[in-house]
Amino acid sequence: MRNFFIISVFLLIFSSCSEEFVIVDVSKFNKEIEGKTDILGPEEIIILYYNYPPNESKPPLEIIVDSLGGNNFKVTLISSKLPDDSQEAEKIVMTLTRNGEMWKVLDIKKNWRCYRGRGHTGWGIDPCE
Repeated sequence: MRNFFIISVFLLIFSSCSEEFVIVDVSKFNKEIEGKTDILGPEEIIILYYNYPPNESKPPLEIIVDSLGGNNFKVTLISSKLPDDSQEAEKIVMTLTRNGEMWKVLDIKKNWRCYRGRGHTGWGIDPCE
């Protein structure tokens, strides 16, 4: 019985640690990049998707590119220190594939974290206050 309790506690802890994401429809963005052969790589695609306003200075971005094998990639963009009074950072995770010179986005998901005292400080999808 004691082992069952310990296992239950561990399952509760580890299952509650999984990140939640908002899933984004990729069809509109795929139409934007369709036919473009001048896109150099996954990093350029996620920056194109992020599309920060050109009249603002470039925000601090962390971009991580993971090869999934073949011509498939997972790209993670984290923009922190956002000019927002409640949301501190945003994370975008994109999975994409390359066919010749053309790219296609398979999925995009987003989440964010809030400033301390303004909501969750871990990655999640609950609104910041």
